[in-house]
Amino acid sequence: RDRHNTCNQNKIGIYLDGSDHINVNWNTVSSNTDSGNGKGIMLYDSASNEIYKNIVSENDIGIMLDEDSDSCDLNTITYNLFDTNTGYGLYVTAGCSGSTIHHNDFIDNNEPDDDPEVQAYDYDTNSNTWDDEGDPTTVGNHWDEWSSPPSYYDLDGGDHTDAYPQADPVSGLYP
Repeated sequence: RDRHNTCNQNKIGIYLDGSDHINVNWNTVSSNTDSGNGKGIMLYDSASNEIYKNIVSENDIGIMLDEDSDSCDLNTITYNLFDTNTGYGLYVTAGCSGSTIHHNDFIDNNEPDDDPEVQAYDYDTNSNTWDDEGDPTTVGNHWDEWSSPPSYYDLDGGDHTDAYPQADPVSGLYP
């Protein structure tokens, strides 16, 4: 369990490598930079982890899921604040699948020169879920620049959308 830490001004704030079934929650992870490659939280070849109620701000990339030879599948990323990360707030590479991502706030990520850009990247083909589908009150994520219509939020990478984006921030999520 990795919780209640402040991790700032490193190349990578929190790094899980080959780690499964770990809870990373209630952390403040900020200002982790490395010439565009710094990460707030990095999961590498790590599966079935819970990333919950973290503040992830002012990093090069907020959270990155990546894999080489092992799995980075079935991670749950909920109730996090992704704020003013230079690149994507959340970046999921090819091969990372079956993860669930919802009830997060994405605010001012990936916005060079104040030109609104897509705040998350998911390379995998349709196997990660960007909402809590199946819950009676299905909710996706809050995207600060999103407004309806359309009724979905397009992500960069594969063919992913958040089918239930929220115009208002998710309440009560920060540590």
